[in-house]
Amino acid sequence: MSFNSSDVPSTLYSLVDEQGGGILSPWIKYARSSGDYSILEEYLDTAVGSAAQIRSIFSFQVKSYLYNGGKGKLVPISQLVTIRNKQRNALLGALRRKKGRGKSGPNILEHIDQDALSSGDFLKALKVLDGGMIKGRRSFKYRELVWDMDQRGLSPLHQAIVNEDLEMVYFLCRKGADVHQRCYGSFFCADDQKASRTDSLEHEWVDLVQSTKYTGQMYWGEYPLSFAACTNQVDCFRLLRAMKADPNMPDTNGNTVLHLTVIHDLPEMFMLAVELGANLHVRNNLKLTPLALAARLAKKQIYDLILECDMDISWRYGPVVCKAYPLNDVDTINESDGSLNPNSVIANVVYGDKVEHLEFFDGLIEEILESKWQTFGKKQLFMSLAGYIYFLAVFYLAFMTRDAHVLPKDGNDEEDVIEADYTNYTEILSAGLSLREHLAIARLAEREVLPAHCHLWDYSGPSQQKAFPEKVLHKCCQLLVICTIPLRLGCYLDDSFLVIENFMVVCIVIMSTLHFLFYCRSLKFVGPFVLMVYKIIVRDMLRFLLIYSFFLMGFAQAFFVIFKSCERAEIVFRERHNYTNDDEYIEKFENIMEDGWEAVMRMFIMSVGEFGALYKNLNECKSSIAPQSKVFFILFELIVTVMLLNLLIAMMTRTYEKIAETEKEWKRQWAQVILMLEQSSSASERLLSLYRYTRPIRSDKRRRAFVVKVKCDDRQQPQFKLIPPRGKPSIRLSNNSSIHVLHVLSKNNM
Repeated sequence: MSFNSSDVPSTLYSLVDEQGGGILSPWIKYARSSGDYSILEEYLDTAVGSAAQIRSIFSFQVKSYLYNGGKGKLVPISQLVTIRNKQRNALLGALRRKKGRGKSGPNILEHIDQDALSSGDFLKALKVLDGGMIKGRRSFKYRELVWDMDQRGLSPLHQAIVNEDLEMVYFLCRKGADVHQRCYGSFFCADDQKASRTDSLEHEWVDLVQSTKYTGQMYWGEYPLSFAACTNQVDCFRLLRAMKADPNMPDTNGNTVLHLTVIHDLPEMFMLAVELGANLHVRNNLKLTPLALAARLAKKQIYDLILECDMDISWRYGPVVCKAYPLNDVDTINESDGSLNPNSVIANVVYGDKVEHLEFFDGLIEEILESKWQTFGKKQLFMSLAGYIYFLAVFYLAFMTRDAHVLPKDGNDEEDVIEADYTNYTEILSAGLSLREHLAIARLAEREVLPAHCHLWDYSGPSQQKAFPEKVLHKCCQLLVICTIPLRLGCYLDDSFLVIENFMVVCIVIMSTLHFLFYCRSLKFVGPFVLMVYKIIVRDMLRFLLIYSFFLMGFAQAFFVIFKSCERAEIVFRERHNYTNDDEYIEKFENIMEDGWEAVMRMFIMSVGEFGALYKNLNECKSSIAPQSKVFFILFELIVTVMLLNLLIAMMTRTYEKIAETEKEWKRQWAQVILMLEQSSSASERLLSLYRYTRPIRSDKRRRAFVVKVKCDDRQQPQFKLIPPRGKPSIRLSNNSSIHVLHVLSKNNM
């Protein structure tokens, strides 16, 4: 409930306010205690209060607050959007809203008559917030209020569900309340989407940015059935399903009831929704099924539950059970055309950024990754490594065996020379040959034609690029190799091209060598250490360098001024004693900081422990500022050399210990290498590999399943009762809540 303005409350709140006061409050309490509603109904029509109240306030009728005297009214969508944004407009001023296809128009909000604003508040105050049905009283004078909704889209049915008033929910549904009424209020929106809410006059729902992690405890979807599921009300959920509420209706984010139970981690409600007809394979706006969403949000318990719901049992022999898991939502390879599925369960787990994702590398995902490794991963990795070593050998041979013979630039001056021998220009051809060999080896190593299906070219997302910085550097190295050819030809024009080309060659050598880290990540005893190097550079080193640079620049400029003062004092001393610059004498001062950048470099050298030369010069300074300079020297050593460097060591030690404690981290590195190798294969090769480690589901060869044989312990009872998936008559639940197969073994024995 809200006021129409920040200063003057609506006159409606003189009847019933949000603090429990108002003229009608004592009569409501009297009616609830005595069961006599006649006086209250008379107030609803005429509001004849006491004389003192009437004189102190005003004369009114409750009907004046309702549409058409309580008969209801069809309101245009544009007016509903305007009402919904009235409070937001008061806070933000002019509200820009979309008019379709990205166009935006001026603010069209006008003053809204309070009669049109108050009907929803009136119903909440008198019926829902009052506690709903009292003592079996089921009649209501203004039946049309059942369909009304206030400025936030919260219908009486939603409010009754929030109040956990099952009797009121039944009453509203029996009176014709819409069980598919959507609530668009920002209060029930995800926290990371509230700032992106925009409205359109062409439709009632709210436009949201789809990139979200569904944060916030009040994101309950928009439908009454979703509200019942998120508040964990089993009876209310069953009642709404009996009233034909559809559990597969998507909200603005495309989430159904199953998605919302995954977000709020409600396994009991999830099983109830599946039992009552919810679809396990509906995708939201991010193309995530409930199973993939559980993997992205690292909800391990409900993830295992969904797998068991979608699982089929092939056979059982004693304690050994053969389970078949459909791979449509699990594997990164699309079973129809061999394309890559970036929204699969494996992709969300492998590139997940939470520690809880490491718990997923047991069971099904580990078995699938092991099958991928044995099917194509191991072979492709060694072929790529062999091709890379050959490329690196040719690369080093081309650039490290350069002709060192030089000729004078003008035939006279031996000091100013450039590379001028004709034999030297033959290196252009060797560089071109190296480039052709490099491209051929790259095709062999990555098994595709550049650039269509190469690593990080065809299937490149931010998560993959962050996971493989050495692969990104290797691609930059390939581009720089191509750029060196025109630079070498440009040496005829100007000497600066040679300098630029030499600098690029140095960068290429370093970046190409770092690509070895990619192959080390698949090894158990090396992979976690490669990750430690990345984490220390990105997290610890960058933060340390940011703080370190502040102190470094400040002290560098301070010592630059100090050394300038000492240099002037040294000049005065030499003039007084008739010394020259070439004379050697005791305590001769030498300025080792000629400019600002030299001062920065000297401070950096001093921070790593080489401070003998600097202190020697400070000790020989003859300026009056010499004592203060020694104080600055001590401060720099304490703050930078002692404190900051030890802080960096402590930060790196913490990162190392944090990663070392995670035993399954190497599995994630190994899995990322497998998925990266998978990207280098063509769609037909990936599809062929999929057929090697999967089997068809029944007679449909296009749908694939992964078979796992496990040993089940009958003593371990399942935590939740498993619901048999629809369309699988061969599976049923026995009395002891375990899954059995009917007639399968008997048919095999016949």
